Amino acid sequence: MNMVLSLTGFTLVAGALLGWVNQITAEPIAEANAKTLSNAIAVVVPGFDNDPVAEKKTIVVNGVSYVIYPATKKKDKLKFKIDPSKNDTVKETVGVLKIKEDTVALEKDINNNETVIPHVDVEVNENVEFIGAAVETSANGFGGNLTVLVGFDPDGNIIDYSLLSHAETPGLGSKAADWFKKGNKGDITGKNPGEKALTVSKDGGDIDAITASTITSRAFLLAVNNAYKVYKNQNVDAANGATKVSAQEVAAEPTDSVCVEAETTVENK
Repeated sequence: MNMVLSLTGFTLVAGALLGWVNQITAEPIAEANAKTLSNAIAVVVPGFDNDPVAEKKTIVVNGVSYVIYPATKKKDKLKFKIDPSKNDTVKETVGVLKIKEDTVALEKDINNNETVIPHVDVEVNENVEFIGAAVETSANGFGGNLTVLVGFDPDGNIIDYSLLSHAETPGLGSKAADWFKKGNKGDITGKNPGEKALTVSKDGGDIDAITASTITSRAFLLAVNNAYKVYKNQNVDAANGATKVSAQEVAAEPTDSVCVEAETTVENK
């Protein structure tokens, strides 16, 4: 009886400790993951000034999630004029007044050490330019699930990629993190999967597989090809656990809702 009570007490204490540890570590882990994702998006589709994570679209096909992070950039058109009658003065030299991308030089009155700040009327017309998207997708590699973030420009050309997570063999399949990067042996940057699907040379394609890691290479390229298909509203390869998906073009309208077939669900977050 004492043994049972002791074991029960130990279990309760251990459970409470585990719960406490999970609670205090959950937020830091979530923050670290968010930062990793944010940094990865900035690498694979650089130059945006929106918040791709806040504008993401999640397409779920038979339990397989594809997340699209649209990247946009504001184009500021400035019209300004200097009106001397409205100039202001200050009692110290302030150097240069910068307004957006244009610079208006200041004039210094030497006699009283005042700096004349030209009065500038500024009109800003903001237009949003779609510069691409990062697409998060996954496939089954040699050691398990392999998750990739692929950056595309508006035409579907690959800008860069980031291997978010994997369970591949260290020193072999794990090389996928860099093997397909720009300048490396399996370089996929600049390629457009819409013009020709990316496949390894052993399968008749143009991409050099990772040495002794053909399975990992095939899985990686499958994930990239599927990322392109989701990005460009095409049919996803069933080999990745997904079936047909038909989504509204998100590239042209990154903030609009996405409509897909009955077997899929879409979440706008």
